[in-house]
Order: sequence, then C-alpha cells, then structure tokens
Amino acid sequence: MRYLKISIIVYAVFFFFCIDAFAAGKRLNALKNRTEYSEQISLQGIILEDVDGIEHDLGDLQDNVVVLITSIRENRKTVKKWMNALKQAFKEQVNIRFVVLVNDVSGRPFFISKNRVRGDIRKDNKNKVRQKNHLLLIDWDMKGSSVLKASADKSEIFLFDKKGRLQHRVGTSFSKKNVRQITAQVSVILNED
Repeated sequence: MRYLKISIIVYAVFFFFCIDAFAAGKRLNALKNRTEYSEQISLQGIILEDVDGIEHDLGDLQDNVVVLITSIRENRKTVKKWMNALKQAFKEQVNIRFVVLVNDVSGRPFFISKNRVRGDIRKDNKNKVRQKNHLLLIDWDMKGSSVLKASADKSEIFLFDKKGRLQHRVGTSFSKKNVRQITAQVSVILNED
C-alpha cells in the first residue's frame, strides 16, 4: 500500500512537471512571436552583396520605408508569399523598398563556391532579382544578421522608418490576418514624417 501511495505521488509530480513544461514552451513561443519595438537598430553601416556580387549600403535606403525579410532555406516559399502580398498592398507607393536578406549561407562548405550559391538563389527568385524597389541580398558572414539580431532558424520581418530606424520586428507565420497587421504597421510608418 505504501508503494502505491509513493507511485501516485511520483506520477502526480511528473504530471504537473509535464504540464508546467508545456506551459513554459507556450510562453517561449509567444515570446518568440512577439512584436518588438526598438530604435537602437539602424540600417546605417549594413553593407551586403546582392546576387550579382554588387555591394549595397542599406543606409542609402534612407528616405524610404524599408521592409526587410530574412530568409532561410526552409522558409523560402513563405518569404515569397510575404513579399508578393506586401508588394501587392503597396504597389502604388514610391517611397518603400523591399529587401530579402538571405542569411543562412554562412555555414556553406568551403568547396561550394559563392557563385554556385548566388546561382541557386537567383534560380529560386526568378523575375525578382532586378526589380527597382526590391533588393535580394546575401549575408555571407552574418554581419548584417548580427546587427539586426536576426534569428538564424526562422524568417523575420523588420520594418524601418524613413530615417533608417527599426520600428517593428515580427517573427510570424504567413496568413491573411498577419498580412493585414503588417500592412497596417507599414501604413502607419509611411504616414509618419
């Protein structure tokens, strides 16, 4: 009888431990998907190559609202959905720039050349490489990602104001509701002076 009581107590403790761990996981996911506001991160000094090897200083995009989406291989299709939806929503705007930052190439094996990686990225993004308001950049050494404090294992959306300061940072999944929320945030930034 004594062993039965001890067993019940052990199972009860284990059960409550599992529930607590599950709740902690939910809290962690909520923290990961939250919107962050920060003016400490700026586009100034972030210099990255495009798929043609040409360097771009993101600080030169000042006077434009910048929508920057980080892209990892597992989320390329989702990033394309985001870009298409946001470009459609703001197709009449002339003072907005869209940037896709490919930030999962720093761990490439030494025997795979940068040209091969550029070609693969170019192939994945047909028709989007040379559009006027769209930059497709590669973060070879993760310097840009470290300045942005971007996640290495998920895509994120960064919204910068016309002064190049980070206004919103969102790690979220693609859905019509989330597109409406991001579109509303971009609209607010566009209307600020």
